[in-house]
Amino acid sequence: MHALVFLMLWWMPLAVNVNDPAILRQLNAPDPAIRTTATQTLLQDPNLTLEQIETLLQKSPHLEQRHRLLDVAKHLVFRQLIEPFYQSSRKGSLGVRLYEPPVRGINPGIHPLEPEIEDASKLPNASTHGIIIGRTLPGFPAYAYLQRGDIIVAINQTPLPKRRNGISMTKACIAMITIHPPGKEIQLDLIRNHKPLSVTFPLAPFEALAHLYEHKQVKAGQRITLTATALEQWNKQLQRWGDILQPQEH
Repeated sequence: MHALVFLMLWWMPLAVNVNDPAILRQLNAPDPAIRTTATQTLLQDPNLTLEQIETLLQKSPHLEQRHRLLDVAKHLVFRQLIEPFYQSSRKGSLGVRLYEPPVRGINPGIHPLEPEIEDASKLPNASTHGIIIGRTLPGFPAYAYLQRGDIIVAINQTPLPKRRNGISMTKACIAMITIHPPGKEIQLDLIRNHKPLSVTFPLAPFEALAHLYEHKQVKAGQRITLTATALEQWNKQLQRWGDILQPQEH
């Protein structure tokens, strides 16, 4: 029997050296996994600044690099916008939409929030059902640590409770998160690409969600969009970098 390799990601990322040319090479690497890892490294750096992103943009001739750097920049801008809420908020937030259809590979006979998971049995303290991450929101920790399609099976080593349907299970999952204050570290046991994974990071303020995002009714249901405040701040940042963002790739 092969020993299970159990991966752990802790909220102690190394500071990024923006003068290291390897960063830009990785952001434009042929392997998508390398590009994703490089982007997450930038997103998880708590000391990264917009000035450093600007330095990297000035050195980035490729659209792929720039696209990823702008994703990181948006995360930083929105992270600054939610900073004041740490003092007033009592509830923590991951910054996710727990399910966003369509999701492939889910048995239609089971509620999409509650898929059966074979690999969950390999996780310590994990249940055999879980909650699917539908979307992560820039500015919040999930954007740096979680991915669309991740399945949460345990929170702080406590399995998600079995519920009659996905809606009640979602409410139970939210309650297990919001009981903790912003800044509190939380451990999530996940299934990602059929493999067990554990991530640990601090929560953001729950009340800041409404400051950055709003729900709009569309034909297909509800859509999460930026608030006027968030959109204004992001557009201002793009305007500051107007000259830098001129197309360079032909």
